[in-house]
Amino acid sequence: MKMRTVNMFLSSNASLLIPNIFNFLVLLSYEQYHTKTIIQMPKVIQLCDGIMASGQDPTTHGNHSADTLYYACNS
Repeated sequence: MKMRTVNMFLSSNASLLIPNIFNFLVLLSYEQYHTKTIIQMPKVIQLCDGIMASGQDPTTHGNHSADTLYYACNS
């Protein structure tokens, strides 16, 4: 039942959730824990590519993740 609720939330709010997740991942890519990077930008780009290739609606999934990466890399 919980997964069903999560899936319903994700499908209806993907255009709000996905950009925030990618923004968080981009911020994490700048941070270091001791001397190790938490997540590297190539991994974030790979995750974005995976979303775009997943066949999901690009207006709710792919475009928002790509926009977030574009603005993060150019600011």
